[in-house]
Amino acid sequence: EQLLKSKLVIARSGYSSLMDFSRLRCKTLLIPTPGQTEQEYLAKRCVEKGYAMYVDQSKLDLHDVSAKLDQQNLVFPSFHFFEEVDLQKLMATVSVKASS
Repeated sequence: EQLLKSKLVIARSGYSSLMDFSRLRCKTLLIPTPGQTEQEYLAKRCVEKGYAMYVDQSKLDLHDVSAKLDQQNLVFPSFHFFEEVDLQKLMATVSVKASS
């Protein structure tokens, strides 16, 4: 609920966080954990796709971020891997097989 109310979410660029931002359609500043090459790659890729802003932790300047925030309309797209109805059907199938 708080993420949805936020003007900007500042977070690490781990895979599960990116999936959350996609589902919530958050405006996000990604700061990869230093030395985590996967997080660095994912943050750069999100910038290339126009999903989020990215900055190295050592170069973080909140004044600069604030100025860019209003100029850029970067929001994660909503990726729907399953619609709610599909997910319910899948869960029902799993439940039936588990009880067999």
